[in-house]
Amino acid sequence: MTLAELARELEIGHATLYEWQQRGLPGRKRGARWFFDLEKVRAWVEKNRPLHGRPPAAIAEAAGNRADADTRKAVALAELRELELAKRRGEVYDRAEIASACSAMTHTLAARLLELPAAVAQGLEGKPAEEIERVLAGEVRALMAVVRAAPFAAWPILCEACAAAAGEPHAPRAA
Repeated sequence: MTLAELARELEIGHATLYEWQQRGLPGRKRGARWFFDLEKVRAWVEKNRPLHGRPPAAIAEAAGNRADADTRKAVALAELRELELAKRRGEVYDRAEIASACSAMTHTLAARLLELPAAVAQGLEGKPAEEIERVLAGEVRALMAVVRAAPFAAWPILCEACAAAAGEPHAPRAA
């Protein structure tokens, strides 16, 4: 096994292995690379324990830790594949994309809301309060429909939150 493989197997740094080599760690050099026999290394570690200060139990435990680490790695890779699949299905949204879309929609809504008084004022002059309220509520619902119709996959989630905040039921948008 190579120096890097040995370091991983024993869960120690390369610097420690270089130090151990200076103290006589058994290995053989082929070209520019060193190779080690794990059993010979473990025997050397057991014999030279006072030189490196690592108890033999830790060396023996390393094999079990390695198996645990391999299991954790396999689980993490499987979770990563699931996340990538969820992204392709449109089940996961990029935070920056949502923030950008929210910002753009907020600016659009703010501009439309600021235009609202001028757009409806002439037609509502002298009307009863109930009529004014009905017209304004209709205009606000029209603006919310703009949000729901936006071509962004996360808007149904955001629209649901907006509708709930406004006390209005939300019908999910068809995919």
